[in-house]
Amino acid sequence: MITEEQIWSYLDGDLNEAQTKEIAEAIANNKATAELFREISAMHKALMTETLLEPSASFTNKVMASVDTAPAKRSIQPLIIFVLPVILAVVACLVYLVYNNISITYTMPSFTIPDAGHYTLYFILADIIVLAFFAEEVSDYRFNRKTYFS
Repeated sequence: MITEEQIWSYLDGDLNEAQTKEIAEAIANNKATAELFREISAMHKALMTETLLEPSASFTNKVMASVDTAPAKRSIQPLIIFVLPVILAVVACLVYLVYNNISITYTMPSFTIPDAGHYTLYFILADIIVLAFFAEEVSDYRFNRKTYFS
């Protein structure tokens, strides 16, 4: 059985000699194939005589002008997506504290430095120097100025 696609290819001239001969014989010998060929042939002729419409020369300019004047869609900034829940959580906590009349008080623990003479001052200064060194090392590592593992 010859298909419509084969008949379309036959009419377009896309088949080789053997396929063309097979379809021509099928059209001559089979009434159903001959009827299908007449229908498709009529459509093929109508499509071949139809002139294609082409847009005017200013079509592109008109479309581009309308695109330029069209309002741009606004998108939600990703920062809002992350900041808004944090703000709402802080507001909810404050409302809870005010509504329940809760006060937050914090007292610093007290400590005294034992009197060890003038050595106490040296130990405190040494601690400050060591802490400053480590703070600088940590900041260098965090801001990629220094790499420890490469």
